[in-house]
Amino acid sequence: MDSITIQGLSFETGIGVYDWEKEILQRVVIDLCLYTNTRKAGASDQLEDAIDYQAISTQIQQLLKDRHFQLIEAMANDIAAALLSNNNIESLSITIAKPGALRQADSVSISLNRNRSDYP
Repeated sequence: MDSITIQGLSFETGIGVYDWEKEILQRVVIDLCLYTNTRKAGASDQLEDAIDYQAISTQIQQLLKDRHFQLIEAMANDIAAALLSNNNIESLSITIAKPGALRQADSVSISLNRNRSDYP
């Protein structure tokens, strides 16, 4: 399986469990590794045969705009489900970092791996 990697997608979004976090936007940084078969795109050199990473970014941005997440675990799960449901992606790895989540750390992050079959 081939992979396309998108690193450092950065969005301001509603995230957090505390009352003060529900009043502000916070930055999250997302890294994706999207597993797919790129042979058709490689042969045709046409966007319609490839994964449109601008569309992926826009899809994630819209998802984050439409909802306040309490946990980065839920955010990662929902992004994975959305991307696997309507793109030519067989599986993916996603890491979401929340910079500043702990004063003593640069960031807190979650990484998960999901397959299309995880979301029937």
